Amino acid sequence: MAWTRWILRSMSLFRFTVCGRRNRISENILLGGILLSLCVVAFFVLRLPRTDAPLEEVAVEREQGDPEAQDGDAQINAPLPPQVKDPLQQGPPQAKDPIHRRKWSESPLKEVPAEAKDKGREVVPPVNGTNGEWAGGRAEAAVEMMRHAWSSYEGFAWGHDFLSPQTKSFTDWFGLGLTIVDSLDTLWLMGLKDEFSKAREWVATELDLAKNARWVNTFETTIRVLGGLLSAYHLSGDRIFLDKAVDLGERLLPAFGSPSGIPYSDVRLKDGRARSPTWSSESSTSEAATLQLEFRDLSWESQEPKFKEVVDRASLKLHVLEKQDGLVPIHINPETGNFKRMSPITLGARGDSYYEYLLKQWLQTDKTEDR
Repeated sequence: MAWTRWILRSMSLFRFTVCGRRNRISENILLGGILLSLCVVAFFVLRLPRTDAPLEEVAVEREQGDPEAQDGDAQINAPLPPQVKDPLQQGPPQAKDPIHRRKWSESPLKEVPAEAKDKGREVVPPVNGTNGEWAGGRAEAAVEMMRHAWSSYEGFAWGHDFLSPQTKSFTDWFGLGLTIVDSLDTLWLMGLKDEFSKAREWVATELDLAKNARWVNTFETTIRVLGGLLSAYHLSGDRIFLDKAVDLGERLLPAFGSPSGIPYSDVRLKDGRARSPTWSSESSTSEAATLQLEFRDLSWESQEPKFKEVVDRASLKLHVLEKQDGLVPIHINPETGNFKRMSPITLGARGDSYYEYLLKQWLQTDKTEDR
């Protein structure tokens, strides 16, 4: 190629000076370096996916500890029974009337929409919240898309953590039915009563934390499962959600048993063992600082102060550590309670929610939390 020959000719004429002496660079070294660079570029170019080829779904399941603790779960195909239609083949259903939920007149924030008064129906609030408009049908369309997605999860991955839509199978991460628990508040707010009732029944009868022998991430389990259960309790008032939340909170407490009070990254719900991640001796700063909302709320609802006490201790430890203009490194050692030396500072992963929860804790405590 012309440009390659030009580079070779240019490089062969290159000279540089070291300690006042002019030295000629070996053409063989130059040529070898250029060829190596071209090979590296070619390697990465060839690894790029072709735009005309179908993408293959790769389900990556995080390694969570001992092989015997994995319960033998794996991706499997889960075909529907003959009497159940394949929801993925039906396409999204057409938008229907607004979903029944509760009387909007009970809300002190808005007037009852005129169409609700005329029809005497229970309706969800408008999406855009202005003049009782329904945002051109977008609210109903969002609800119908949720119903469509939920029916696919129910048909192919019920009780498992995630749906793998392209393979019509599932993936398990923690074995806690993450999609079900994490969607409880959404189902309730969208007025999907049948779906919510079935999810509630699964939580009551199938979410057995005492049998879960996996290593689960303290942070992810707190924000997804503990937060999901507490949200469902606040919305529905159903005691089963609070009881499950208290059970989960009890099983997460060993994560705070470090000498410093900074929580360990992983915990095993079945036997209360806690550890740092397999790849490091440190916890992520964002994870250690993103547990306070849920644990404080659990204390307030259960009247058990121990949940609030452990996260307050972690917050205080983080508060007294030296920072750089209020910014924190993204790794912290639970044994020493100190930031990892030379750990980077970033507003991205492993640091982001530290700052997010500072504001949320202040709001949660009626703007009295000054740490």
